[in-house]
Amino acid sequence: MALSGEWFSATRICGTAGYGLSLLTCLIASVRYRRDGVRRTWLKILTAVQALLLLDMVFNWRWLLHDYWMREAQAQHVYEARRSPQLLLLVVLVLVLAIVAVGILKQFRGRTGVTIAMLGTLLSVGLWCIETLSYHYLDAVFHAMIGGVMTIGLLWIALALFTCAGLWVDIRGR
Repeated sequence: MALSGEWFSATRICGTAGYGLSLLTCLIASVRYRRDGVRRTWLKILTAVQALLLLDMVFNWRWLLHDYWMREAQAQHVYEARRSPQLLLLVVLVLVLAIVAVGILKQFRGRTGVTIAMLGTLLSVGLWCIETLSYHYLDAVFHAMIGGVMTIGLLWIALALFTCAGLWVDIRGR
């Protein structure tokens, strides 16, 4: 990966710091639970997803994937007709996220911290998918600058902190 001025943007640093912190929090929780002799499958999944989100921040995979699909659409001469399929995919994505969120709420009923952490991570994955789809109107919102940082960077760090908060609530509740 070439280091460029773009890599050191405040937006990307927000995402990298946020998901780095959430991964660190997952690892701390894992050590705490292991000490107690407790194995948590949900925590392994959460840790893996946070690691992938951090690696995405470093290697920009979502944009590499987006660029690949854009080139494919241009090669097939369907790029100009992308808005309706993108909108349909966004609707399907929101429905899937809602169904998974309901499943999380049922699965972890009574475990407020775990629920918060899982929902924060689910929303991070949803945001990743939305950004990869790159629907023009949402991109305008995500790329709007707030204090030198794109809105998307603030969302990344907020969702990562949401995940961290959930983990700390669960750790403290034990």
